[in-house]
Amino acid sequence: MLPISFCQSETIFFQAHLIDLKTDTSAGCRICMALGSNENYIVFYRALQLHNWKGERRLSEMLQQPYDLYQPGLTDEYIIGMSDQLAQAMNDSVTEEVTNHLFQEPRQHFGKDLATINIVRAREHGVPSFYKYRQLCGLDLMNDWIDMIPNFQNSTINHYLDLYSHPEDIDLWSAGVAEVPEKGSMVGPTFTCIIGKTFRDLKRGDRFWYENRGWPSSFTPEQLAEIRKIRLSRLLCDGGDNIQTLQLKAMEIPDYEEHLYIYLQLSQTAI
Repeated sequence: MLPISFCQSETIFFQAHLIDLKTDTSAGCRICMALGSNENYIVFYRALQLHNWKGERRLSEMLQQPYDLYQPGLTDEYIIGMSDQLAQAMNDSVTEEVTNHLFQEPRQHFGKDLATINIVRAREHGVPSFYKYRQLCGLDLMNDWIDMIPNFQNSTINHYLDLYSHPEDIDLWSAGVAEVPEKGSMVGPTFTCIIGKTFRDLKRGDRFWYENRGWPSSFTPEQLAEIRKIRLSRLLCDGGDNIQTLQLKAMEIPDYEEHLYIYLQLSQTAI
């Protein structure tokens, strides 16, 4: 039994749930994790308003084929389904949905390979190696194969031994995906550094970023305080056609004790 309340009302009631609930990342974060999933294929669940399973679609059936979204109510079903769907843990495998079926056209049996595209595209644009980016981030350098042991699985190192003559030659994307994640993170220290620096620079360098001060268009501290009260679950509730219930933390699987289905009134109340 899981407590649920509605957008239109603050009344809390109990509703039997048909999905195995675990406190973990929901499939709302599934796209970014697809490159490191051990699943043979990625699916997106559809669910009804009471969060009971209705159907599913493979990722390869959705990319550049958004026809389901033209049907009234199906966008809500996908949002609810993905918020309930448990995402796979991050690892160094790459799902076949993007290695064999990327942008696969209808009635075809294969598509493109995103892993190959990423590596070739980086080489064509002169992106430095994984070794160079570790150096840029101030991380320990890998001057020999044995230096890779704490940061990569032995099987990964053995594959690199067959493909590269020196650790300095390893492509950034390949090693970045394979690097052992840091504690509490989905990526290793090198990608953590790159992603962190990129978002920091994008935020500080954008004069329209809502938190930046000193511009005529800047928000006041009081306005910022109100903006920060808004949650993703509130945006999904307001933006959907008729989403009535969703967990408070939309990117996490609902849990009986922490991540309940909580919905407040559709008025100015922020959740």
